[in-house]
Amino acid sequence: VLRADAIEDVNGLAQAGKQLQEAVDAARKAYRMSDSEDNLLSLAFSLRYQAEFLRLEAKDFPMATKVAGETVDTYKQLIKRSGATPRMVQGLAYALFTQASVESDQEDYQAAIDLLDEAVNELESLNEGGITPSRFSIYATCLRKKAYCLMESDNADSVLPCLQTALQACEKALEITPGHPDLL
Repeated sequence: VLRADAIEDVNGLAQAGKQLQEAVDAARKAYRMSDSEDNLLSLAFSLRYQAEFLRLEAKDFPMATKVAGETVDTYKQLIKRSGATPRMVQGLAYALFTQASVESDQEDYQAAIDLLDEAVNELESLNEGGITPSRFSIYATCLRKKAYCLMESDNADSVLPCLQTALQACEKALEITPGHPDLL
């Protein structure tokens, strides 16, 4: 996808889209054959990548919305099954961020804000489970996206507190891991 995008290769992008669909189909088939947590997690990963492709490259927002919603549902199913482990909650947060990004691209900023609030709340529930730079990274990313959506929806009073919280999260994470590339 990246190579095709960089050289503006329409055929390469179409091929990448087909390969992502094949990955989703294979993950679905594996999950139907064995109802394991690993297969469900593989399906969630595949769906998230497909949703991002549909959003960023294909600009197929209705399909991206559908796939992003299925990704969120799949992560929620994983959490019901294996508990709210840091890995699963972080995956859910990424899925919610993807879904919020699709809503934002369609200028439904309130829907995006609601999804980002859900992601932030899920991540905040993990503070007791230990702090990692990657968790702070998705937390700060969600807050920055929320600030953008607030600004676009003429809710400027809420933007600065949201950005301050994102900055504090990055500062805390940098205390733990100075120079972490996702946070700089």
